[in-house]
Order: sequence, then C-alpha cells, then structure tokens
Amino acid sequence: MKDFYVNILGMRTLFDAYVTPEYTVTYLGFAQGGRNGTGFQSGADMTAEKNNLYGLIELQQFNVSDDTLLASTKRSNTFGHVGLIVPDVVKAQEYFESKDIPILKKVNVPLSEFTGVIPNAYGLGEYAGAHIEAKKRLLKAQGLIGLEMFLMIADPDGNLIEIQQQDL
Repeated sequence: MKDFYVNILGMRTLFDAYVTPEYTVTYLGFAQGGRNGTGFQSGADMTAEKNNLYGLIELQQFNVSDDTLLASTKRSNTFGHVGLIVPDVVKAQEYFESKDIPILKKVNVPLSEFTGVIPNAYGLGEYAGAHIEAKKRLLKAQGLIGLEMFLMIADPDGNLIEIQQQDL
C-alpha cells in the first residue's frame, strides 16, 4: 500500500508512528509542511500541522491480524472510496495505463449496472439490495454530479480511488 501511494500517486511519507511492534500508523501527503518540505520530524510536529494539510492519507497496519477484511470493491461496507482531484483526468488515465494500473472505470463511461466493484464501493452493489428504486434514481442522476467524467482505479488492497478533474 505504502509503495503504491508513494511511487504511483506521488505522495510522500510525512510520518511513521510505530505504536507497538505489531501496529504502525503511516501518514502520507504531498510535498508540504515539515522542515524544508521533507516531512515531519516528530509526531508532535505533524499533529500541530495536520489539520491544515490537504491530501493527507493515514494508513494503519496491524501485522498480526487474522481478520478477513474485504475492500469496498469486494463488498459494500462503511468505507466507500478515496477521492482525488487532478488538473487533467484524461492525462491521469493515460498515466495509470502506462503504469499498468487496472482502470475500473474510464473517463466518459457512465455506470450502467448494480453489480461489480464500483457499485459495491458506492453501496449500490448486490450486497446493498434493499433499496432498488433509490439505486435506479442514482444511476439516472449520475450526470448531475459528473460521475461519467470520473476515473476509477483501486489501490493494492482493493480500495476504490475516484479521480476527478479539478475544473469539470
């Protein structure tokens, strides 16, 4: 996960907190904050600034878990997706294709079904089956929010990443 967010999405490690031998929290962001833009030298430094940061992602790793956790693209859960805004979503799509990152939904392609990875992450998938009429209305209304213009990929754990253009 950390490798994907750093080497593919261009984030940097702002701070690693080794809470216990089994549990680590990593904060990732874009080049900002810290001394000389190099990240934070202590948890106190980061805590003082983190509410003013944009693009901050926190990764938690519990390396002795025996839980079977499923990503939102596998089954609807309480986490939907990570959202990113980029200057040019078409260039972002080209970039991810050049890195062999699977594209789950290309730009200019509307959602058309209630099954699959994207509907699952949006809570519309086959596991959220009680409200079919509301799902139908959302599919019809997706043009109102520009959903067909969004690019969708997943991180290595299967979490959906929705990428929008800055100015639609």
